[in-house]
Amino acid sequence: ITLGAPRPYRRDALSKALAVVGDGGLLYGSDWSSPESVEAFRSHLNIDRNLLSGEIGLGGESISRIMHDNFDAFCRG
Repeated sequence: ITLGAPRPYRRDALSKALAVVGDGGLLYGSDWSSPESVEAFRSHLNIDRNLLSGEIGLGGESISRIMHDNFDAFCRG
């Protein structure tokens, strides 16, 4: 998951990705290269967390998988 999908399409894009690969197949990451502050990135991160939990309805374990557990497992091989 990256910040690329515009907000009006983000829920639909994430919902479709989850339907295809599930929470075990998504990694949260970013190609963030904006000169904006770290606070701007944190704001986007919070928007995505709220989207996943509120609008899409994922639980904490699924969000943890997407946000960091899947990446950790990938790095461990």
